[in-house]
Parts: sequence; C-alpha cells; structure tokens
Amino acid sequence: MTSLNSEGLEGLHPLIEAAFEGVAVTAGGRILEANEALGRMLGYPAAELRGLPAARIWTAESERVAAQKRAEGCAEA
Repeated sequence: MTSLNSEGLEGLHPLIEAAFEGVAVTAGGRILEANEALGRMLGYPAAELRGLPAARIWTAESERVAAQKRAEGCAEA
C-alpha cells in the first residue's frame, strides 16, 4: 500500500481537478481530497467533502467491495 503525505497530495491536486470523473482520495476512512466533478455529482462543493467520513459518499455495497479488496491486499481499495 502506498503512503501519501501532504506534499504528495498537493502534487496530485492538479491531476485530480483535471479529471472529468468524480475523484476522491481517502485515507483512514476520511476524504482527504475531492474534485469539483465529485462535488457536482453529490451536490456539495468539493471543499465541504474534505474531512468527511468516506462512508458518507459510499453505498454499503461499495464499502463491502472495498473492504474485500483491502483484505486481498489491493492498494487501490
């Protein structure tokens, strides 16, 4: 699994914002970064998503799949 520090997150910000898809970066169950596309999808400004529990934007099925992937050692989960 890859560790992401604040410098790495800042370096990803331009890429995250350029994506047409909704993108969130999470760690420790919290949303660290979210782009405006995701905010539009969810009806929130991206800034309001940062710091929220990631479970607020996931369905129960999505959480189940992510937990299974993490248990299998998948870094993308």
